[in-house]
Amino acid sequence: MDKEQLISMFPFEKMEINLRVTKTDKGIEITGTAKPQAASEDKSENLESETPDTCERNQSSAPEEPEYQYKVLSVKPSGKSSLLLELVDKNGEVTAAYMRVGEQPIAVGSCLTTVDIQQKTGAYGDYKLINTCEIAA
Repeated sequence: MDKEQLISMFPFEKMEINLRVTKTDKGIEITGTAKPQAASEDKSENLESETPDTCERNQSSAPEEPEYQYKVLSVKPSGKSSLLLELVDKNGEVTAAYMRVGEQPIAVGSCLTTVDIQQKTGAYGDYKLINTCEIAA
């Protein structure tokens, strides 16, 4: 691969890239630097044209998180008609609870509200059961 092919792989526009290729006993060593090219345009014009793109990117990449009690960290099948959910609350406390398979699909990353968890005791010991919950919009 030559220098031009390497440079074309970088997603940077208006970058000055200097590469040094050295043949060593162990193979080829490539070192270099990448820095912005000196701008010949007025910087105030650049700031105005770049600002809307940056704002739009920040707004679209950070959607507002819905209100929730728990966020689902993992979902594992448990028997024929139940799931074992690993949940985390807003304080970072992790809880494991079983849930009967229902009509609403629960996936990793789902935010749950109005969660009713009850402590139960069964043949295998104590466990938590989610009686009801809603997926936050």
